[in-house]
Amino acid sequence: MATVAVAKGVVTVTGKKAGRTTITVTRNGASEKTNVEVETTGWKLVPVVVAAKDLAEGTIVTAADLEQRDVPEFMLTTTVVRAKALNYIVAHQLLVQAQAGDLMAWTLFATKK
Repeated sequence: MATVAVAKGVVTVTGKKAGRTTITVTRNGASEKTNVEVETTGWKLVPVVVAAKDLAEGTIVTAADLEQRDVPEFMLTTTVVRAKALNYIVAHQLLVQAQAGDLMAWTLFATKK
């Protein structure tokens, strides 16, 4: 779901990737759909892996425990698991608890022996 803010005639859409999208504008109780072109400025978004729900320490992680989220690249380190590597952490034990939405990092998982 995207958030739309309007200030001085400028519409800011957050939570959407670049490209065409439809937004609904409501004025005085009347809704009107409008097609807009969304541009991303300043941030390159990178798909990463996050916890889909709260996970206890010791959990053997399944694909259902994880989801993908786009995060600005400048906020990431090399320890954050990118979405394309999700399968590498499935079936590994989580060394610490994680809350829903927490970024998954390689250092949070036990290595198989």
